[in-house]
Amino acid sequence: MENEKKDLARRFASNKWLWVAVISAMILGGIIYGLLSLTRGTELTETDAWQRVGHFQAAGQLDSMEAALNDYLWTYGDGRYSEDARTLRDRLNRERDEWEKVVDNHCTLETVDEYIYAHPDGFFRAQALTLLDSLTFLNAQELNTEEALMNYLEQYPTGRFVSQTQTLLKSIGKTEASDEEVTAAKATVERHFKAMQENEQTIVTTLADNMSSYIGKPNPTVSDVLAYMAHFHKGNDTKTLTSQDFVVKKMMNADGPMYSVQFLLVETINADDTTHCEVKNLKGNAILDASMHMTSLVLEKAK
Repeated sequence: MENEKKDLARRFASNKWLWVAVISAMILGGIIYGLLSLTRGTELTETDAWQRVGHFQAAGQLDSMEAALNDYLWTYGDGRYSEDARTLRDRLNRERDEWEKVVDNHCTLETVDEYIYAHPDGFFRAQALTLLDSLTFLNAQELNTEEALMNYLEQYPTGRFVSQTQTLLKSIGKTEASDEEVTAAKATVERHFKAMQENEQTIVTTLADNMSSYIGKPNPTVSDVLAYMAHFHKGNDTKTLTSQDFVVKKMMNADGPMYSVQFLLVETINADDTTHCEVKNLKGNAILDASMHMTSLVLEKAK
């Protein structure tokens, strides 16, 4: 027995380097397998992250798409799709800047049309088409002719102002607002823009419970109007708003009278600074309900 143990010890000693080689190969193989497994998992994760960007892009969820792009680039700055991601993010930022310029400069039919033409597949095409609907209705309402109103219905058979346009068609030349109604309608518009100028919460008292649109925003909430007011006051410029040249028209429908108030809105920026003073003339139209609360407001740059 003792001889067998000694013989086994001699054989192990003579082959110990073979055993070392076998064990080392097993360890190295395990490391390589682990690295390959990790790499495969990373590739799948990167693909998922990139596909997430595409999902939000297809759904038109631009804020979520931008967040997904930033997440992808933060995690995979040198990844397989990093160049495409940077190109897409640059395009989104560029188009957003152009769209904000259109909106902030009190857009017209022409400027919105130009934006849509320049970006036929742009990120903000849906918003541009919605705004175009509003501006087209404003023009038809200002003309207040059967031809102009019918043209709106032809262009936007499912537009947001179809019901109001049909009401206008029925009321053309049939109803006249009284002096008291004209005074009350003008007062609502003046109070609205005075509150806007002073950045006062009292602006909500001029609004109807259910609004159809507010400066291009369909079915806005009170929060939307307050957000617009906050946007109006961003920056260090001082601004005054004066509404004038009112034309009030009364419209009858099944629920009672409504009022179309056309007016000129003069926006004066930095009135006390002659070197930086700027005056903008805006053409406006407000729709008021029977209680003289605003249900719709459209503004565009006066020609």
